[in-house]
Amino acid sequence: MADLDPSTPIPMPATPDRATSSPLSLNLTTSTLSSLIPTTPIATASTATALTAPAVSSLRSTPASTLQSPPAIPVQGLVPSDEQKRTYRFRGLELIATNNIYALPDPIIDPRTRWPARRATDVCDNEQFAQCWKEHLSAPIVQYLASNVESWTLNILRSGFPDAEDPLRTPIVVYLKTGLTLADKPVTEELALRIIRVVASIILEFWQGESIYIDVCKTQRSSTSDQLAEFSYLSDIPPRYYTRYPPFPGCSIGTGNQAGTLTGYVKHGDEFYKSTCYHVGGPRGTQLSSPALYQHDAIKEALEKLVPSLLSISRLGRISPRLLGLVSGPLHYGAYWYKIWKACRAWDPDCGTVTSSSGGLLGGYNWCLTKFEGKPGQNYNRHVPLHQLDASSGFQFHSVHYFSSSAITTAESYFAYGPSFKPIRSTPLKAFEVCFKPPSCTTKDWTVGRVNSIDMITQQNSTVSPQEQYCIVSGGLDIKAVVSAEGDSGSIILDKDYQPVAVLYAGYEATNINQDITCAVHLSTILADMERVNG
Repeated sequence: MADLDPSTPIPMPATPDRATSSPLSLNLTTSTLSSLIPTTPIATASTATALTAPAVSSLRSTPASTLQSPPAIPVQGLVPSDEQKRTYRFRGLELIATNNIYALPDPIIDPRTRWPARRATDVCDNEQFAQCWKEHLSAPIVQYLASNVESWTLNILRSGFPDAEDPLRTPIVVYLKTGLTLADKPVTEELALRIIRVVASIILEFWQGESIYIDVCKTQRSSTSDQLAEFSYLSDIPPRYYTRYPPFPGCSIGTGNQAGTLTGYVKHGDEFYKSTCYHVGGPRGTQLSSPALYQHDAIKEALEKLVPSLLSISRLGRISPRLLGLVSGPLHYGAYWYKIWKACRAWDPDCGTVTSSSGGLLGGYNWCLTKFEGKPGQNYNRHVPLHQLDASSGFQFHSVHYFSSSAITTAESYFAYGPSFKPIRSTPLKAFEVCFKPPSCTTKDWTVGRVNSIDMITQQNSTVSPQEQYCIVSGGLDIKAVVSAEGDSGSIILDKDYQPVAVLYAGYEATNINQDITCAVHLSTILADMERVNG
């Protein structure tokens, strides 16, 4: 199986490392683990304590700079009230129990902005703790969770509600998300309190540094599983979907009512395949389209409504000057959208059926392939142009503390002509390394994030081993500082040198009161699994 650049062989790591996404090594014996777990009886759900102000004030931590004395990590957890749960502000998560005195905003309304206090989330920047986690904490904690919770995701991040007078309000937090599947037995308050006690005790056994807290959460599901597409204005419509056939990487792909992102094109022998995530496409035989059929129908309906009125003189007089300035004049603007409308009406979204896949989400691979008739020697992996009148990939971003103005200028210059993908990077991303996500199905602009110092760990169910994946965080408080959103699964991730290095496949979506957290799998790992399955 060839890589995403047909002219370049797959570069594979020489030795197994975190890039291989192999099951975690959990070699502790039962006696070793039991020595770390307190034998004191745990409070039952009926005796669980609500998270009240007096209880919180009694759990104050020592300053983060105090490294000589044991950290003040509360071992006993607390259960928040229903009202307090509503202020937790992590989209898709409902707090079950915590020992985190900064888990909730105080005050709820930020007096500086008069808006709800906004959660700030960033990478775990304490390199000493990250090293301690890898050497001493990860194995016993993961082994305990694997034995007591059916499916879960674990992240260690710096997160909280910033306060200039109290910098400790953004502590390092161990986030446990449970209930990844509907079939899971729910994690009770009693079990959540037990998890906090065990995890806190293991941390105290090995760690001498700033306080580390634990939040145990459950997945909060929306009332509907189908995605919806609304295109009320021309500015909502992604014209890049109809710029080239076959579509560019980054375009929408999916089934009748679910959409994700086209990763790119894989060449195997003389045959070409479109690639995306398994949960976007599905098992062998699943019919795919690009754009996803529900999006294509919605775009076509919107263009049928908006373009004829745009071409009328009365409508032209009301178009925003900023939009008209995108091209050289109103007539060109109208002609441009007429061209998109015409291309959409003639477009055949059929991508055929899935020919091979990873067989599910297990094993950390998550891919599927659809065959198409490609031309020998053709490289289909190019960065998607802004639109039909602009061949550049439209790189734009704002300066943040880890991505300077000069780095932005360099990226703008590199992506100005819609270049082909660079050869794939085989070595793993490093802690705090900057990475990029090109325009994709939902986030239509370039996004930038940093790799966390501690990998995200996920167990899909109790019958498989936990897997490590990259955890990528946007950082900062800018509402636009996101890496991905629902529908971006399958998007390629580039490293600081613009080489493809990973594939996005999951995350916690951002809102106006919290940032997103993005999960990605090493690309060479996925390609190696494609090779294993397809021969």
